Amino acid sequence: MLDEKLKAAADMYPVKMMGVRRGRGAWICLTDQGLRLLKAYPYSQNHLIYENLLKQQITARGFERIDRLCVTKEGGLSAVGGDGKNYVMKQWYDGSELKTDDRAQIGSTASALAALHKAMQGLHIECEWLQKYEPQDAGSRMRRHSRELKTIMNYMNGKKIKNDFEVLYMKYFPRFYAQSVSAMKYYEENGGRTIFEKSVGRGDFCHGEYNYHNVIWEGTKMAAVNFDRAAPNAQMEDLYMFMRKILEKNHWDCSLGMAMLTAYMKERSLEGGELKYLYTLLLYPEKFWKIANHYYNSRKSWTSCRNTAKLKQAISQIEERNQFIDEFCRII
Repeated sequence: MLDEKLKAAADMYPVKMMGVRRGRGAWICLTDQGLRLLKAYPYSQNHLIYENLLKQQITARGFERIDRLCVTKEGGLSAVGGDGKNYVMKQWYDGSELKTDDRAQIGSTASALAALHKAMQGLHIECEWLQKYEPQDAGSRMRRHSRELKTIMNYMNGKKIKNDFEVLYMKYFPRFYAQSVSAMKYYEENGGRTIFEKSVGRGDFCHGEYNYHNVIWEGTKMAAVNFDRAAPNAQMEDLYMFMRKILEKNHWDCSLGMAMLTAYMKERSLEGGELKYLYTLLLYPEKFWKIANHYYNSRKSWTSCRNTAKLKQAISQIEERNQFIDEFCRII
């Protein structure tokens, strides 16, 4: 059963609770109107209004299997719990996350992303949150991350005694940093900024976190959930994240990667320059940056074994990843 702080929020919705179970950072509720998800909402009310408007437009365009927001008895989008936090209730699905070793499911999920992207093109949403939002292109992000990689390297150079993580980072930094430079150069030379500006200018949106955690398979039907980070952007950002996450789980299998791309392109044709934009994102060593950034923003005097293990894994996949990138380059 829900505790009192959650029950106070749930009681604000016009549903009859019939059972609950824990989900990923939330409560999955069986109600008289179907499955619902109750979770704390950490963003502003303006962001919630924006998210609701976005989801309304997506469903109006035919992509209906998403986690639509439920309305309270008073017509609101959120309810205050007994702990003073804002909670939202969303439509949910009785299924499981995408299986990262199921090629058929992976292909169907890539195709579904393309269909979702078509429903998120050319949108016109008027709300305060979106008016204040400032989209950032991949080039700016890559330049910032590359500066951070150098900062981390300089910090390590200044240490007299280095731990295992730092020794590994310093050894492989030149190799990964060279890739970051190549990616930034390729982005600039192949109109990356132009593609970004065109996408944002015409109202194209990304899901923001389209990965196996945010895809639910319910039998043969799929649902996309958790649009918290959806925003105007070049849509190849979503395809890149989805491909990278899956390929990291599958040793950068070239045939799988190409099958994902093919499944996507059967549903949504790529426009001029989009394939090169995707290649740029794949070329940039984002995993290496993420691991290093986690190290730098935590207690550097004590590096967890898990973080070191992640770095070792990224290093072990260098050749597999490079082979995939080379193969991808041939089709551009």
